[in-house]
Parts: sequence; structure tokens; C-alpha cells
Amino acid sequence: DATKKIKSLLPEKEVQEEEKTSISIEDWLIDSLTSLSSFFDDLYLLRSFGIISDNNILYKKLNKGDLGSKVWLVSLILSVRRSLTHLMKLIKLKWRLRKEDANIAHTYSPGFRKLLKERIAVEGDIIRSKIRSLFMDLIQDLLYMLIVMIDIFKVNLSKRLRSILEFISSAATVLKFVTTSYQVCS
Repeated sequence: DATKKIKSLLPEKEVQEEEKTSISIEDWLIDSLTSLSSFFDDLYLLRSFGIISDNNILYKKLNKGDLGSKVWLVSLILSVRRSLTHLMKLIKLKWRLRKEDANIAHTYSPGFRKLLKERIAVEGDIIRSKIRSLFMDLIQDLLYMLIVMIDIFKVNLSKRLRSILEFISSAATVLKFVTTSYQVCS
């Protein structure tokens, strides 16, 4: 009976069901556009290393009209939307956990109450970790989106300001990697 009560109070079932659901069309589209953007970036990298020239037919066709940047911008916009949706769901789950934690304070026996509070604390930590990771993804995508928009709309920025933006974007990537690595180790 106690196990059933714990499971009914925690959003674990909803979180597991959300993770198990098949890939939505939006997720598939975002992942496909991100892969395509990665191809454009790889092609640009080959050109910047001098492996292919500016006159390469494939490079000229794909980068005509900043197609790579435009595809990347669309994938970033969709990715930001997806991140915000997931972030809102996780925040709601965390809020429900807090609400249940407050309700438990006046119900059940002390031993059972302690068990429930411990379990809620563990679930809260998991949700908090997911929120932090998702927030870092969101910041990173927003910074990349700003840089790509500057490229597409040909905004005239000083080299210094542009390098600062690129540094902040890279720092967000490194910070996300470090916090994710820290979570895995702990």
C-alpha cells in the first residue's frame, strides 16, 4: 500500500512516459535540420582549412544565399521552442512535487511521511538537474541563434563584439559539458 501511495504522488510515471513516447514530427524535423546544419558546418570547415576551394561546386550550391545559416536558424528556432515546452513541463512537475511535499506534512504516520519526503527529495533533485541542463541548452541555442541572425541579416558588428558573442557561446557549450559531466560523476 505504501509503494502505491508513493508512486501515485510522484510524477515519475509521467516523466517516464514522456521519455518513452515515440519521436514526434517536430523532434524528427529538428534533428534532421540540425544534422543538415552540421553538414553545412563541416563543408565550411573543409573550405576554411583549404581542403576544398570557394569554387567547389558543392560548396557554391549549398552556401548560395546563406542556405546553411538559414537552415541552422530554423533548426535553432524549433529547438528553442522544444526546449521551452519541455522546460515548462518540468517546472510544473517540480511545482506539483512541492505542493505534494507540503500536503504530506499534515498526513500519514511519521515513518511513512519521512519515506515519502525522502523519495520526493530524490525526484526533486532529478527534475532540478534536468531543468538545469535544459536551461543551459536554451542559453546555448539562443546565443547561436543571435550569431546566425547577425550573419543572415548582415548586421554590422565590430570584430570585437562579434568575438565576444562567439566566446560567450563557446563558454556556454563548455559550461554545459562541465555541468553534465559533473552530474554523471556525482
